Amino acid sequence: MAEQYPNLPKIKQSIKLLYERLTPENILKYSHDISFIYTNKTVDPVLEVKYIVNEIINHLGIIVDSVSVNFVPNLNVPAQVTSSYSNKFAIKINSSHKFKTENLTALLAHEVMHIFLNKKGLNFKDTISNEILTDTAACYLGLGVPILDAMKLEIDVRKNFTGGTVRTEKTSFYGYLKPWEYGYIIAKRLFAFNHHPNSFKNKLSEDIYNEAFDVVKREYSSSPLNTSSISSKIIYSINRYNALPLNFIAGICKNQFTRYSFQKEFDRTYIIFECVVCSQRLRLPAYKSNIIATCPVCKNKMACNT
Repeated sequence: MAEQYPNLPKIKQSIKLLYERLTPENILKYSHDISFIYTNKTVDPVLEVKYIVNEIINHLGIIVDSVSVNFVPNLNVPAQVTSSYSNKFAIKINSSHKFKTENLTALLAHEVMHIFLNKKGLNFKDTISNEILTDTAACYLGLGVPILDAMKLEIDVRKNFTGGTVRTEKTSFYGYLKPWEYGYIIAKRLFAFNHHPNSFKNKLSEDIYNEAFDVVKREYSSSPLNTSSISSKIIYSINRYNALPLNFIAGICKNQFTRYSFQKEFDRTYIIFECVVCSQRLRLPAYKSNIIATCPVCKNKMACNT
C-alpha cells in the first residue's frame, strides 16, 4: 500500500485546497470527464497538439490570449510551460513525444493545469508539492482518464547465459504520482460526483483504476459512517471502549487509530475523523446514533453512528 500510494497525504491536502479555494459549487462544474480527445495519429502533430490544448482549455474554462506549443529536441523534461504578463503562454514539448498521441494528451493535461492553477493563485510553497497539486487537480477536475491511459507496460525477454529466458517488466507513466494514485483520484471523483469515468482505452490502466477503486470504497465503508461494514462497526466499538482509560477523570486524553481517533475532554468523549471527500478533519460527540456531519469545506453530508 505504501509503495503504491506514497503521496497520499499530499493528494488529500491538494483536494482539500481545491475545495477551499474554488468552492464546492465551482468544483461541481467539473463533475464530468473531458470528452475523449485522442485524435487520428495521421494528422499533423502540431495541429493535433493545438486541438488537444483547445479541448483542455475549454473544459477548464480558462480565458487566455494565446497558448503556443513547440516541439523542442533534447528538452531536459518531457514538457514545460512558461507565461508572460500579457496572458500569453508557451508550452514546450520534448520532440521524442511528437508522434505519441497518448503521451501528448497526458503531458498537455499537466501543463495546461499549471496555467489554470496559476490563474487561480493556487500553489504550495515547494516545487514537488506544487507538481503533486497539479497532477491531483488535473485528475480531480476531469482529465484523469487520458493521463492514466498514457501508462505503458514494457516487457523485455532475453536469453541468459544458460540458454534460458529472463523476462522483465517495466511500467512507464507520466507525472509525479504513481499510477494507483491517479486511479485513486479518479475513483474519488466517482464517489463525490456519482459520475463514472470515461472508458479506459488501456487495459492496464483500467486494472490499476479498479484496484484504486477498492481503496476508496474501503474509505466509504469505514466507521463512524453509517455505510461502514459490520466488521468495521464491531472494531470501532471495541476501539472506542478500549481507547481511553477507565479511571480518567479530568483533562484531555487522545488515542489514535488508523482512520479515526478518540478524544476525551473532561467528562465528554469525541470522535475525530476525515471527511471522505476532502479529508477535512471533523469532530463529533461519541455515542450518538444517526447524527449528520456536514463538512465545512466541501459541504459533504455524512450520516454517522459514533
